[in-house]
Amino acid sequence: MSVHSKVSDRIYSYLTSTFGEEAARNYCDFVDEEPAKYIRVNERKIKRETLANRLYDIYGIKTEPLTYPSNALKIIDGFDYAGSTLEIAFGFYYMQALTSMLPPLVLNPTEKDIVLDLCSAPGSKTTQLAEMMNNKGVLVVNELEIDRIKALVFNLDKMNFLNYGVVNSKGEMLSKYYNSYFDKILVDAPCSGLGIIQKKNEVGKWWSLERVNNLCEIQNKLLVSAIKMLKVGGELFIQPARLRLRKMN
Repeated sequence: MSVHSKVSDRIYSYLTSTFGEEAARNYCDFVDEEPAKYIRVNERKIKRETLANRLYDIYGIKTEPLTYPSNALKIIDGFDYAGSTLEIAFGFYYMQALTSMLPPLVLNPTEKDIVLDLCSAPGSKTTQLAEMMNNKGVLVVNELEIDRIKALVFNLDKMNFLNYGVVNSKGEMLSKYYNSYFDKILVDAPCSGLGIIQKKNEVGKWWSLERVNNLCEIQNKLLVSAIKMLKVGGELFIQPARLRLRKMN
């Protein structure tokens, strides 16, 4: 039985039966650690060094630069203030986990590409894609839930991106309208939440094997739909499976 507040008994039992007692305990120890905090700098608006200096001088937020990605900062101290600065309101940076920054870098879209972000909201990877495309090309962003679209558009607008269009649809249905259309597709599919429970305690309240099985079915449908929408020679990256593929004839 789990004695960890973030890991429910159901999750602990599942981990133990699937991976063993030691792995389950290691997972609980990991979840109990304080996660590292990062921000991604919108270098279309401000240089990383300039932002780091402003955050420290004005708010006392201490950061250190990362070697990779070159536009990211790790927050060392003052994280509680990082979400309420004028700079974040003006779109100078986005609070984003380091692992969340990697899929767009792997997909590596350019300003010549037609790109789809199939499950977009709230916009961390979407804004990163738009920036990597130099605010050019075509970026189609899809989100099923209307309330989440509001957050998505807000984040894109405050960072001054104009190269996107919003679609409100089930991702598994879009292939009916975009057959072999996109050069690159990012699929951040709904997942079990076990990888983010460290940051989102509520995962332990809703997690169940039944829900995980339903999510697996949705993930498969999204993957099939994305493959249909990809041009021959196009590239697709899907989370949480971390699958990257190129469509062949």
